[in-house]
Amino acid sequence: MFKVSRQVEYALLALQHMKRLEPGQVVPVRELCRVQNVPFDVISRALQRLAKHEIVHATRGASGGYHIVGDLTQISLYDLVTIVDGAVEVVPCLSGPGRCKCGTLDDCDIASPMVHLNARLVAFFKTISLLELLETAQQPGHTLLTAQAQ
Repeated sequence: MFKVSRQVEYALLALQHMKRLEPGQVVPVRELCRVQNVPFDVISRALQRLAKHEIVHATRGASGGYHIVGDLTQISLYDLVTIVDGAVEVVPCLSGPGRCKCGTLDDCDIASPMVHLNARLVAFFKTISLLELLETAQQPGHTLLTAQAQ
């Protein structure tokens, strides 16, 4: 089963929090950690990567923090995953023989189906904008239980 990494989850939590702020209003990383109950190091690394790709902007100093500068309608879930995690992979073998743990990549009967599945997953992730994803969570009555039922 494909799972979204903790780093991607934390990046989404940070973006969701910042999205609720006034445009240009910065939020310190420590505040994000406190409000979202997430570890400093993980969310800090994710935000640094997002800043490097100009999705958020970092303001340094005593009153510094992060705020969204990218257009969340133009940034896909695929973009976020690749920025934060480096790749969308259903199995590690897809990034090369050195990552194949079973050592049978050349004779693997499911390599081709996994490549196909991964391509379909990538295509799907590219259709979901971050704004669409984050706005889903803001719908009245939307909880984890109602999301799972859909």
